[in-house]
Amino acid sequence: MRAGCAIAATWRRSFEATRRNAKAILEAFTAGINAYIAETERPGGRGLPVEFQIAGFKPETWASEDCLNRMAAYSMTGNAGVS
Repeated sequence: MRAGCAIAATWRRSFEATRRNAKAILEAFTAGINAYIAETERPGGRGLPVEFQIAGFKPETWASEDCLNRMAAYSMTGNAGVS
């Protein structure tokens, strides 16, 4: 029984570490997106890509949670090419 508890504790620690790492990755990814958006808005910056200009759409800054939304939505398109 004690060995099982040790294994469960190891998995729990691994899971917690993964969660922290994943959060750090999402925060860094989000910071990069927001830096790009800020660059497009800066005077003399590169401006928005043509797709955004044509659509008349300006992206909002992202929060880390937005990545999870997009990952979930992307997984739902897995059969888009087949359907």
